[in-house]
Amino acid sequence: MLAPVTLPVANQQMWLQRLLNHANAMVCIRDQEGRYLMMNQMAEKILGLRPGSSIGLTDAMLEQPGWLDFQRETDEVMLRDGECPMSIQLIELMSGPVRLAVTKNLIQDELGNVMGSVLIGGILKIGRAHV
Repeated sequence: MLAPVTLPVANQQMWLQRLLNHANAMVCIRDQEGRYLMMNQMAEKILGLRPGSSIGLTDAMLEQPGWLDFQRETDEVMLRDGECPMSIQLIELMSGPVRLAVTKNLIQDELGNVMGSVLIGGILKIGRAHV
């Protein structure tokens, strides 16, 4: 029989960061002001950003008009309904079109106060090449 496994918090965070960075999906977390707190490597790559350069930026600062339009439209739904159900989105980026299966949700504390939002986007197609 295997002994129970426990991971210290620091190791849990390391494993979570590795999981996010190796995921074949975009993962973006923003605070209630719309600033990025975290963006995984796939999201940074798709948006043409250097690794780690997204922290503190807003959608407008990314200089990707198609991404900004997409975020504004889906934010309206998320704020109205508390979530933006899974949908297929074609987003025109400076580097070319990206097709995502995307969902967005509010992040709330235990009292229901909005702390931010999370976007998870499975990449279906980049430009003309499938991922």
